[in-house]
Amino acid sequence: MYSPLRRYTKHHDVIGIWHIPNVKMRHPATGSKPWYVRTNWAGIRDDRDLPHQKPEGVTRITLLGDSFTFGYSVEVEQRYSAMLEKSFTGLEIVNFALCSAGIDQEFLIYREIASAWESDILMISPYLNNVGRCQLAYHMFQDQAGGRHMTPKPYFELQGDDLALKNVPVIRRPTAAQAAELEAAQADRVGARNVEANPQRRLVRLAKQAVLERNLKYLMIKMLPVQPYGEYASADAPEWKLAKRILLELRAISKQKHLVINPLPAWSVILNPSLATYRERFAELHDPAAGIHVLDILPTFLELSFAERVRCFVSTRDTHYSAFGHSVAARGLAEELEKTGLLGSARRIS
Repeated sequence: MYSPLRRYTKHHDVIGIWHIPNVKMRHPATGSKPWYVRTNWAGIRDDRDLPHQKPEGVTRITLLGDSFTFGYSVEVEQRYSAMLEKSFTGLEIVNFALCSAGIDQEFLIYREIASAWESDILMISPYLNNVGRCQLAYHMFQDQAGGRHMTPKPYFELQGDDLALKNVPVIRRPTAAQAAELEAAQADRVGARNVEANPQRRLVRLAKQAVLERNLKYLMIKMLPVQPYGEYASADAPEWKLAKRILLELRAISKQKHLVINPLPAWSVILNPSLATYRERFAELHDPAAGIHVLDILPTFLELSFAERVRCFVSTRDTHYSAFGHSVAARGLAEELEKTGLLGSARRIS
């Protein structure tokens, strides 16, 4: 998949990459119509210059996530965070999402950048592959000419109950020897499950891509439900144990009174909810007494007809949420947040 990340991101010694401030560019989309990226003075994708200090009388949410929360393939005002904000009076959301991030990088974005913004709620919205991404030591991005480029990233190792941060400062341009070391480290970590990350399974990855770029996949996932997220199969899965520990550490370092965890359903579970094993795993973290609230917006997607669920995605080649999909996510999130009673003086607009 072509990734234009380097066009509006720059190297970051701890996070790996972060957005260049004050960027305005037309995104060269693949599988969708063109869309626009604009960043503010802090590198946040937003049309507003949001100050560190929270406005008086406003409930503010600090939001972490990956490309789904960033709003890949849609305009900034079409993102679920923008739609959610407009559904309430007295609500402001500062969206720190970064494309291709896992829970590990989302944690580091909060620690290194987002924690400077005053807010009432810290929310993380991990897409389902964000747990598996914690195993990666690098990403491979393909440019327009078809070349593949290694982009190193930070990663954590679980040593007993402690988190050890590795590859920091993050290597900017790996030498051949450094690239070989990163490949070896990642091969030991990803296991056989992670088809996208494992270079030894290139033919499987290409075959999977050929299927996923056709409408047939929508019917196949109903008739032949293959679980794409084995990391949620067991509470003892190494991927889940590491991600869970990172999420608990995020709660420990957060300045906000409440941590809200809002898993974003993938196309496969929206079309076949029998595959939604992630719900059981994230439920392990739900502990309101400790200030951890796990939300479940999948039921809002399941209220839709099958044809409407298909409309939730940009295209067969791009299964990010469409503007319609973001509106569904925003509606589900509004309902879930109201149940928690955490929104203070913010009021739903009927």
